[in-house]
Amino acid sequence: MALTNFPNGVSSFGVPVLGGTTGKIFFVHATTGSDGNKGTSPSKPLATINAAVEKCTANQGDIIYLMPGHVEDLDDTTTTGAIDLDVAGISLIGLGSGSLQPRIDFNHADSDFFVGADNVTIENVRFHADVTDVKIGINIKDGVDYCTIRKCLFDVETTGTDEFLYAIQFNDAS
Repeated sequence: MALTNFPNGVSSFGVPVLGGTTGKIFFVHATTGSDGNKGTSPSKPLATINAAVEKCTANQGDIIYLMPGHVEDLDDTTTTGAIDLDVAGISLIGLGSGSLQPRIDFNHADSDFFVGADNVTIENVRFHADVTDVKIGINIKDGVDYCTIRKCLFDVETTGTDEFLYAIQFNDAS
């Protein structure tokens, strides 16, 4: 992905970042990335969202960009099969549209995608049910506040009876 230059020295990686960030920026792409990379360049992205989350610092405005065409599989309910956005103040932003919109594939009914911290933003990510009766698409944990989800798509595999029972679940014990 080439660096795009704007007048007066402002630049971005193909997407204008208005207002910028005080935090770090990480890139993720399952096919071209490796969790051994630093992930700070689109030419050397990380392979998984969890690897990027682990590099984030709470409340610094860190941004994780899912590169066009990124697909991440959630196969089971073990720690390795779950995603947890558990660092406060981070943003997970998908780059691309249509067939290139970044996608999370739920390949098990109990697959887990959690939001476990305050002030998390998720934008332009496709959540794809690839089995029958996926229980929850995005599970916002108890006590989490100010989660923003925008421009996300929840869809299903059209060749079967796949579905999300709940696209988004809020857990608030109070």
